[in-house]
Amino acid sequence: MADTGVKYPATVSTVLEAGDDNDWTTPAEVASDNGVYGNITAASFDANDLSYLLKATNPSMGVPAGATINGILVEIERHYAAGTVADYDVCLTKDGSARVGDDKSTGAAFPAADAITSFGGATDLWGTTWTADEVNATTFGVLYKMQATGANADGFVDFIRITVYYTGGAVTHYGAATLSGIGALAGVGALILTGLASLSGSGAVSAIGYATYAAKATLPGIGSVAAIGQRIVTGAATLAGVGAVACIGTVGGAIRYGATTLSGIGSVVAKAVATFIGKATLSGLGSMVVIGDIGVVDIRYCKGAQITNYTTMPQILSVGDKLVPHYTGQLIEKR
Repeated sequence: MADTGVKYPATVSTVLEAGDDNDWTTPAEVASDNGVYGNITAASFDANDLSYLLKATNPSMGVPAGATINGILVEIERHYAAGTVADYDVCLTKDGSARVGDDKSTGAAFPAADAITSFGGATDLWGTTWTADEVNATTFGVLYKMQATGANADGFVDFIRITVYYTGGAVTHYGAATLSGIGALAGVGALILTGLASLSGSGAVSAIGYATYAAKATLPGIGSVAAIGQRIVTGAATLAGVGAVACIGTVGGAIRYGATTLSGIGSVVAKAVATFIGKATLSGLGSMVVIGDIGVVDIRYCKGAQITNYTTMPQILSVGDKLVPHYTGQLIEKR
């Protein structure tokens, strides 16, 4: 599960609702962790009085498109200085105005010194459903009220911040993208590397939907590259020193275009169709396995493709297809 990290609202305002008593002073200060407070210190803020509704929205969550939202954490740092003060409303909003889902307030009293209280969590959806578009919207955020529980109360809020937890979504790297020393890079929707993309020293690269490597994409020293849907390598793509390249699907399988080079790879597996177009070169591979979805292997090497230095080739054969069956690691050509 991934998360956005803590995000602070870019837009803060207050609104008077029925039954509210006191407006906030400097409410915009809740948008940062700076020791300066949104507060109410009016002498008229007495027992049972409510603050205006504080709207803290537009946190720029940056969740990948298509991701599944797993949970939302809200953290609020606050204290009181006179009288006593408590939480009254802690809600989320999708449109910037209406409350949605659960009110997480338990009426907890403010502490006498700054302390952070958490609401929700990594697997808590607040009693509703969320999409990536909804949490990325400028209108997404927190609706908050406090209540005086003693005479002449003073309440202070330093910050309100949000973390969204999610899985999947598209992982896209454009231009001269470089990702090095990575433990794992996962994209459940899609993993797309365009331009001079380079991933090095990665533990694993996984794309459940499809993986696309385009225009001189280089993936060296990676432990494994897996795509459950399909893998497409276009342009002068190079995958070197990779532990395993796996493709499982019924349409597309592993597709390599252009002057593609796969060298020093432990194994290449495609359980649907493996297609190599252009001057594809595969060398130093431990094994090459392609299993058709109905037991018919469909492996196509076109326009000068070369397969060399195999240790074993246990499943490279043709059943009524175009290839000469071969097991010894020699060049395989179309019949």
